[in-house]
Amino acid sequence: MSPAITKHILGRTGLEVSELSLGTVELGLVYGIQVPGQEGQPSSAQAQKLLHHAIASGINYIDTAPAYGTSESVIGEALREFRSQVILATKVGCLDSQGQPLQGDLLRDTIQTSVEKSLERLQTDWIDILQVHNLTELLLQAGEIAGYMARMVAQGKVRFIGASVYGAAAALAVVQHGHFDTLQVAYNVIDQRMDDQVLPLAQKHGVGIIARSSLLKGVLTPKGDYLPSHLDVLKRQSQRFRELSAQYMPQASAVQAAIAFCLSNPRISTVLVGASNIEELDEDIGAVQFPPHLSAEMVAELRRLRLSDERLLNPATWGIP
Repeated sequence: MSPAITKHILGRTGLEVSELSLGTVELGLVYGIQVPGQEGQPSSAQAQKLLHHAIASGINYIDTAPAYGTSESVIGEALREFRSQVILATKVGCLDSQGQPLQGDLLRDTIQTSVEKSLERLQTDWIDILQVHNLTELLLQAGEIAGYMARMVAQGKVRFIGASVYGAAAALAVVQHGHFDTLQVAYNVIDQRMDDQVLPLAQKHGVGIIARSSLLKGVLTPKGDYLPSHLDVLKRQSQRFRELSAQYMPQASAVQAAIAFCLSNPRISTVLVGASNIEELDEDIGAVQFPPHLSAEMVAELRRLRLSDERLLNPATWGIP
């Protein structure tokens, strides 16, 4: 029997979300550190079984994006009979191919079209949380994005709006902007930047925090040994983390210890985990029993693993899929 997954209120949305939630990039495309001999992307049937297992285990928050390959379509097929049981979040991209903000009518039409296509693929009449994918400070400064996102709420297609960001500067800008209900950020043993200002400020303003990258794209697992040589710093941090995990929490796997570290942060409403099969998901779910077992000494040791180099903390700069 899986350990009980509790629910937390997601900021001012008032939504009750499971403390552990499912990220679905691995269901739609090949993702993460590839290990010889291990299975890659699951089939559509396998992915649907995984989604059903997540719901049966108490996970009610599902996160996806048009950029995640076939993920939205897979979710749409899987959740037709379970739509009322889940909080469904997807995203919209608002940058051009050069990473520059879309503006004016193009931005408005991009959001409208993206939402309508997502609704079709997800086979639903509404999206619970629509997030701007990789929202940047420049996009915020242009002053249009919140209004166009609000149009989706006014049309009844979306319930709440949020942002998914990279780095602390963009995260702070979102919280200070005041019009976004949720904020998705990277947070893990190695990337603890959000603890400094973002999480306290978000809590003060009622912005619900969704934490992703709890395993840093697999770095905080044995997969870290397969990192290319230019990421040796991360490989060493991975090995040190696993040593500490085995020392302080021998009853937990390294995966569970990494997730438990994130779950133990009271300012985070839900922690996204990824899985390509049910066995991996069950291991993730097992983490919910361990946060009380993180001793002060262990937490202090894990705090020392923190890095600040953006090139190491952002998987988009690693040069791997």
